[in-house]
Amino acid sequence: MNTLDLINKVKKFRKYLNHKKIEYIRLVRQAISYRLFLRAKSADTIEDFNPYKCETIVVNVIGKGIGDAIICSGLISILRKGNYKVYPIISKGANVFLFTHLIPNDGIIVTTGNGYGLPKQGRDKLQFDLFISAWEFNGRNYRLLDLMRKLKYRYSIGCPRGLEKQYRNHIEDVQHSGTHLSEYFKSIIDKFFPHLSKYQYAYAIEIPGKALDKVSQFVDKITCHGIHRLLVVSCITRDPNKCFSRDNISRLCHELATSKHQYKVVVLNYEKSPFTINNENIIPNPFASLSDVIALVTKAYCLVTIDTCFVHVGCQFNVNSLCFYNNKVIGDYYQGNVLYGPGPHYTNALMVMPEEQGHDEYGVDLRKINYQFIHDALLEKKLL
Repeated sequence: MNTLDLINKVKKFRKYLNHKKIEYIRLVRQAISYRLFLRAKSADTIEDFNPYKCETIVVNVIGKGIGDAIICSGLISILRKGNYKVYPIISKGANVFLFTHLIPNDGIIVTTGNGYGLPKQGRDKLQFDLFISAWEFNGRNYRLLDLMRKLKYRYSIGCPRGLEKQYRNHIEDVQHSGTHLSEYFKSIIDKFFPHLSKYQYAYAIEIPGKALDKVSQFVDKITCHGIHRLLVVSCITRDPNKCFSRDNISRLCHELATSKHQYKVVVLNYEKSPFTINNENIIPNPFASLSDVIALVTKAYCLVTIDTCFVHVGCQFNVNSLCFYNNKVIGDYYQGNVLYGPGPHYTNALMVMPEEQGHDEYGVDLRKINYQFIHDALLEKKLL
């Protein structure tokens, strides 16, 4: 064994030890959080919950993306129709803007520090009848337990998995193999608020009139008042495995721009993966505000996207869309294409995915797919 091999083995072993150390610390902190949580939250169980004696509800959306928040807006909307006061609790980021300007609610709680701290000012006033944590506790997020312990509430739905049976207080695991997230939210309404079951589950984004007017003027200008068709293309998201390669984005946009259908192609997030534009029908998105971008999506003849955020926007406004998913399937309990797919009511969407499945947390890497896969999807959607 030469010196270089020995050094590499030592580095690998140190990395292994460091990983085990972190894992051990996490398990210890998780155990402590469990015990403190059980001690603080053992008084009331969900079996005693009476929806007619409930007034205030906090909904956990911490650390979730815009798409998750949009799906959750349907739950908030139905609860508010029942005259409940609903307060999303969120971490810093785009969702602050979303819940402040686009999704009606009764006040947001923005966490501090690592995303699970409560604001010091007004903390004593944070008292609720019900806490809903829709996303499954994954065994690592002990910080959520700490936050739940500090919040003042009587009952909880979606309480972390792994607690003793009498304290679980959840209706079912969120990540069912065949259940869209909106159906899970609707099941919360049906089981715990049966008097609100009459309401159909629908997302509840409210786009400001100013944004709609500004975007309408832009669309009228580039399409010559409807002579051209507007396509909105989104091929970049924060998860690199769900993104197309730069070359494939370029080929996609240029193929659409040179189509016989006279499209005007507006490219979202162009600055994150710029390519050479040699066609006047390809236009980088000029809008910075999320409300403007959402308004733009609603004006599209067709939305072509890998970003589930815009899939859910398209669902609410029934936008004609072509959605690419990376076919992430883990065991028999998680199908990302179902859980975060277009949903059971989005009939105007065509969802396509690679034949192979990604059996880990990353799914299939869409950056590596052959362009023929994208081309065939465009043909299936009759965009060419």
